[in-house]
Amino acid sequence: MEKANLRITLVIWLVLGSICMVIMLAVAAHKTVVIADTPKEQGELTASLEKNTISTKSMSLLLNSDASDGKLRIPLEKGIKAENVVMENHYTEKELWIYIRGGEMDFYEENAIHGDIRKVGVSRLEEQSDGLVIKLQMAEVFEYKSVLENNTLTITYIIPKEIYKQIVVIDPVCGGEERGAVYGGCVEKDIVLQVAKLLPAQLDSADIKLYFTRTEDVSVSDEERKALVKAVDADMFISIGVSADEENLNKYGISGIYNEEYYIPEFGSVELADALTRQVTIASGNKALGLRTALQDDILKELQVPAARINLGYLSNEKERTLIQRDSYQEKLAKGIGEAIMEVYKKYYEE
Repeated sequence: MEKANLRITLVIWLVLGSICMVIMLAVAAHKTVVIADTPKEQGELTASLEKNTISTKSMSLLLNSDASDGKLRIPLEKGIKAENVVMENHYTEKELWIYIRGGEMDFYEENAIHGDIRKVGVSRLEEQSDGLVIKLQMAEVFEYKSVLENNTLTITYIIPKEIYKQIVVIDPVCGGEERGAVYGGCVEKDIVLQVAKLLPAQLDSADIKLYFTRTEDVSVSDEERKALVKAVDADMFISIGVSADEENLNKYGISGIYNEEYYIPEFGSVELADALTRQVTIASGNKALGLRTALQDDILKELQVPAARINLGYLSNEKERTLIQRDSYQEKLAKGIGEAIMEVYKKYYEE
């Protein structure tokens, strides 16, 4: 009797297991896969794509307007999985790059991108050694969410302020041919970019979105800086720089520069510069040199949001120059900037 009951129990479990397997397979065949809640920031994918480019072969994409729901639908060839797709938001150029490993250009000669294309301009497709990259020119700066379902990549484009209540534009000064302060083989444009790249990790736990005027060694005009601030509706603009003083090689320390012409009750550029100088000084264990107003031709004077520059030290001072080049010290500088940003939001923006 016990053996019979045992056989019945085993049969029941086998049947139930088979039913569960069938359900799982059915769901998997039609599942929706999130590619990325937030695409990679500009620059992370660029280098690898440049290495994989095998020709200058490119073509314009077919675009078909058949919706007005803020979604783009990109058909994918059979066999393309979520792990084969990488998105990168090139917000400074208002472009969205979509890398498809294993994709074939011929497929898009007959299959159009469709959906709500009202915000899409002239876009193109470029061949890579192991796939292709779609480059969509957008009319505005957007954030993107995406899912892959039934061989279609559906991308929702969203205005940044609809996702993030707190937005800061970070400006590592100089870039490209503009090197900035140079002393003892240390170059301003490189130092400030290294520090800027450490900032996202400092604000991981905070609901604060950072946009960067540059993430690579490229030239950025003041007009492009102003355009980014406006496009993302930033709360504030933080410039990161260093200095050199050949007439006083002993000079060292942290200082802030601000736009005294922009003033609003309680919080303006001077309060931002003060928070930056204070927090970076504390985090780095350095000396505070105080605040000064921006010169007339400074980009800070042209912005209609609280705007300040944090000067991380003097390359002309040998000891400070040595410190500024150390990874551990750059981490402290970035921590100070992050602390200042969080202080400002907590003190002036929270209701």
